[in-house]
Amino acid sequence: MFRRVLLATAVGLMAMSARATDRRTAEDLSADQLVFNTDKGPIATSALPSLSDMLTVQRSASFFYDYLREGSVAERLAAPVLKTTLFVPTNTIISQLARKPHEGAPGEEKIYSTEKDEEKARAEYLQDWVKTHAVAESLELKLDDLSERDSLLKDHPITFTRAEAATAVDAWASILVGPRQARVIDAVECSNGWIYMLDGVLGL
Repeated sequence: MFRRVLLATAVGLMAMSARATDRRTAEDLSADQLVFNTDKGPIATSALPSLSDMLTVQRSASFFYDYLREGSVAERLAAPVLKTTLFVPTNTIISQLARKPHEGAPGEEKIYSTEKDEEKARAEYLQDWVKTHAVAESLELKLDDLSERDSLLKDHPITFTRAEAATAVDAWASILVGPRQARVIDAVECSNGWIYMLDGVLGL
């Protein structure tokens, strides 16, 4: 449902943008492309939404997106040629954490000399937390390839295991992610990667 509704929304927005130009044609193009006329001629582009566009319209990912926008991962998403896969805990999951990622490392009671130092430490922890939920490739989860992937945070790989009752039509629904075995509850392919919605966190 998430995939169908949001893809339709994103494609609709792109179509509106195209109509604002002189005209739009789709002759001799594959079904997954749109063409936009510019002063330099027609330019074909993927009809898939970008990761940033999809995160913008997915309400259940808004907490994660707010965290992501504060650091280097956002810069990565802004570069279309860089492929990224995001494992996104839902808002409900994040809100249930005893200590939220923006509050600093769990169990940390360190006393900082200044408020600025404390804010800096929390910001660094938050960005490390986000990086543990991302890999630098467009990764389509498959049951015949459960090899671990390096996350964007060094020495924090993301592992995958097959669920005991792996009977779902979509492979991603039968794969558990990370040491806490978070379940993938939805997935969507984007122009520069994938988003997998999780019912848990990967964490540090």
